[in-house]
Amino acid sequence: MPWASLVDRTALKGIPAAERKWWETIFKLISTEVDYVRDLQLIVECIHLDIIDS
Repeated sequence: MPWASLVDRTALKGIPAAERKWWETIFKLISTEVDYVRDLQLIVECIHLDIIDS
């Protein structure tokens, strides 16, 4: 989901292109980090369950 889809269209028109690009980059970085943390949590849960089952 692109950042611009979360922002009001009227407000988006008032944001310069360079700033929109900056916000898109920050949004993508945060989204990627959220996915990474979810992946790590899944790995930890699997290892934890494996240890418990042993």
